[in-house]
Amino acid sequence: FKLGCFRKLFRAHSLVSGNRYYVIRDDSSIIAFVAGQKSLAESGYKIIGAHTDSPGLRIKPHALHKSGEILRIGVEVYGGPILATFTDRDLSFAGRVSYRTEAGEIKTQLLCFEQSLLRLPNLAIHMNRKVNEDGRGVPTFVKAHFGRPSSSSRQKLNGTD
Repeated sequence: FKLGCFRKLFRAHSLVSGNRYYVIRDDSSIIAFVAGQKSLAESGYKIIGAHTDSPGLRIKPHALHKSGEILRIGVEVYGGPILATFTDRDLSFAGRVSYRTEAGEIKTQLLCFEQSLLRLPNLAIHMNRKVNEDGRGVPTFVKAHFGRPSSSSRQKLNGTD
């Protein structure tokens, strides 16, 4: 099985110098590498890593709470996110879910909802009066980054075009 120019490795394998390989672990992580032309002692190696599981909001066990017509979902903050980036936008769910079948067996499955399922509303200004005090609420434009506007841009800004 190939993904782009990378070949999937299975348990029993032999590496060919210069070839590209990848391994998937636990259906949740991927490791890709290129087998070098020289021995590790001669050339050394480089490792580059990334992950997408953090920062985020994780759903708590027994998380559903109904308040009138509103269904609330309890979450915990994970990995130090900038919480303001989660508010006032469409959100969904993705991740690994463990559940018990009717037969009592515990199963684990990956899921990803493609459509928007929820929205975290930002607090109204009267509930958070200091929201704009730290400067994040007001865009800042630095003249040096934009240069001088052209005459046609000035006309559009002034409404004289």
